[in-house]
Amino acid sequence: MSPYTKYAFDAANIIIQAANEVGVEDKAKLAEAIRAIKHDGATGEITFDANGQTQTPIAIELKTVRDGAWTTYVKP
Repeated sequence: MSPYTKYAFDAANIIIQAANEVGVEDKAKLAEAIRAIKHDGATGEITFDANGQTQTPIAIELKTVRDGAWTTYVKP
């Protein structure tokens, strides 16, 4: 597992849900179905705006290399 596993899991389930609803032949319909989804996933409730941007707050952890190892970045 990685820090991004939960986001990939939710994304895959959203795509599967939309594809089951409208199929995969019409990409515009698929995009519309994704934007209309309210998905209760591993990262919480996920919704999208008219541009397809998620409305779910995303926590980001920045990493940097110190002394040859990845460490969480802390602003000096």
